[in-house]
Amino acid sequence: MNRKEEGDMNELDFLEKIRQSAQADEIPEGLRPEQIERKLESSSQGRKKHVIRRWAAGAGAAACVGLAVFSWFVSSQTGDMKNQMESAESQAVADSAPSSDEKADTGTEGEIAAAEDVEKVMASAADYQQVYDTVKYPQAETYKEDRGILGTISDWISGGSKSDAMEKSESTADTAAAPESGAATNDQAAGADTSADSADGSSYSDTNVREAGVDEADIVKTDGKYIYLVTRQGMLQIVEARGGDMKLASTIRLEAAGEGIQEMYVDGDVLSVITSDYETALYEREKNTYDTLEQQTTHLYTYDISDRTKVRQTGHISQEGYYQSSRKSGKYVYLFTNYTPYNTEDPEAVEEYIPRVNGELLPAEDIYLPREQNISSYIVITSVDTGKPDKVQDTKALVAGSDMMYVSSSNIYITRPEWSQGGNRTSIVRFAYKEGKIKAEAAASVNGYLNDSFSLDEYEGNLRLVLTASDARGVDTNGLYILDQKLEVTGKIENLAEGERIKSARFMGDKGYFVTFRNTDPLFSVDLSDPQNPAVLGELKIPGFSEYLHYYGDNLLLGIGRDADPETGKELGLKLSMFDISDPSNVTEKSKMILDAVSEYSVAANYKAIMIDPEKNLFGFAYTEGGYSPSGEYPNAYYGVFSYEEGTGFVNKLVWPLYENQEDHYGGFTDARGLYIDNTIYIYNGSSLTAFDMNQEYQQTGKLEW
Repeated sequence: MNRKEEGDMNELDFLEKIRQSAQADEIPEGLRPEQIERKLESSSQGRKKHVIRRWAAGAGAAACVGLAVFSWFVSSQTGDMKNQMESAESQAVADSAPSSDEKADTGTEGEIAAAEDVEKVMASAADYQQVYDTVKYPQAETYKEDRGILGTISDWISGGSKSDAMEKSESTADTAAAPESGAATNDQAAGADTSADSADGSSYSDTNVREAGVDEADIVKTDGKYIYLVTRQGMLQIVEARGGDMKLASTIRLEAAGEGIQEMYVDGDVLSVITSDYETALYEREKNTYDTLEQQTTHLYTYDISDRTKVRQTGHISQEGYYQSSRKSGKYVYLFTNYTPYNTEDPEAVEEYIPRVNGELLPAEDIYLPREQNISSYIVITSVDTGKPDKVQDTKALVAGSDMMYVSSSNIYITRPEWSQGGNRTSIVRFAYKEGKIKAEAAASVNGYLNDSFSLDEYEGNLRLVLTASDARGVDTNGLYILDQKLEVTGKIENLAEGERIKSARFMGDKGYFVTFRNTDPLFSVDLSDPQNPAVLGELKIPGFSEYLHYYGDNLLLGIGRDADPETGKELGLKLSMFDISDPSNVTEKSKMILDAVSEYSVAANYKAIMIDPEKNLFGFAYTEGGYSPSGEYPNAYYGVFSYEEGTGFVNKLVWPLYENQEDHYGGFTDARGLYIDNTIYIYNGSSLTAFDMNQEYQQTGKLEW
């Protein structure tokens, strides 16, 4: 374990001790039931003065924080709650796999059939009082006395802000209409097809998505004729792409001051734009004592772009909470926001702890509660029919933070890490969705933590996942689990690669590949054809590791990651690897390219940042060389385009400097995007769009600047 890992474990141990100490503390006099009752009866209590400001939304969460203890599983603490969520901790089932009639029925169009025993694992709130009892802050007095340490603890336990894993895995991107069945095909499991054909026969690249048939939003899109761009100035530009002769068709500016565009979808003549802003409220806690709390609101605007020069807004909905991610399946957009309630001591002030969707408070029966009390944040899921863009189709909320999510063609999996003295675990909740309808169906907990959303994959009704588990001694091991629709374990492999951690994973049909790392890169290949008996087929050890894996056709698997010293494990430059997976029991590294000077690369942070099309034999992404200078200047940033030639290996087709001066670096190189239409590649850096002709050795043929 390196020093950073030791520091992380020490910090978690320290916070765990603080949490236990806080639970053991005597209840303050001001928080005893009789005192709270008097306070609630006082008309002067809870006075609130609103000072409303709108802010452009960044990556942060709402500023309201509090001590929260995490759990997914519901066990009602009031007598009138009809349904109870029981702990669905997964246990291996060695004697039987789920039969075909046990798999969730998709039902008729627009309906979701109830999973067997669903009421035993998921339950909704009976009323707002139950919600309040869960989200209220019992340590309110301590919160006011020492906000700093509670902010640290709450971020650790309740997930008040996005984790690095979420930033990496929820970099919004997926495409096309969802299949009716929950079973993924081999192509789906291998990764989405990132190319498409337009109505006029031109070919173009799509956003690199997590699941084929499920679109994801991004800051750059194309339909083969037009390119849609979110600029650093907060505008959305529509550019007619005529090779290098580009022309600005129209610009969309938001009316609300300070409202920032997050991402967008383009589907034919429908443009869906996701935005965020902040609302700030000033609270008078007691006489002459004020507290400022912020709440973020996410918006979905829908536009008719049948005439790209005259864009027309056709609808708008809003949803409280900061924007986490979204998906689009068919004509339905699914928004995911994280909502943190205000620190209210008044259960009657429902507007302070119940999220609003399209201006209406979410009904109690659509809110799912955890067993443990005092959880401070929600994950809110809303669906919108782009054909009826002013109306919300359905909304569900889960009172618990979300670390990452994976969306298959028919299920939404929300995951969250748990820490305990016995080691770490990951909690999973499954929501079924279809034609805009959302239904909570199952919950479970498994050993270990996930690396990113590629560590989960649904295939033929089963969820496959790979995790790294750290025990109480801080020793890492890795495991693979297969779960059925009830999220019960049907098969597993445990205790793999002790002392190493999972760096990347890719599932392709009934095969799986994942990389662990300490000093060298073991690439494991796994046979998943029997859900009850998964088996390791092979293990390839090479220097370095791959952080991103992508099926490259013809039994090839592309790995993008780091080179490393095989003796010390010290990370070196960028490494491209091409693996031959024609024989999964004997995977080989056919070719590699090492770029020693590369310090960071965009794919490691955001899988949407890669342009990739194996059929066109093309992939590209942004990277930096060197580090910050002593005077604070940014490292040089480039966009590289590569191909792979049999017998030759990797070929670097284009290296393009992303920025001409230091000021242009604002916003970060990870926001750079590449795309192609026919034989023209376009590179966008946030403030300009540059065209290159692939048939003329990637010569620059045009440029638009903002």
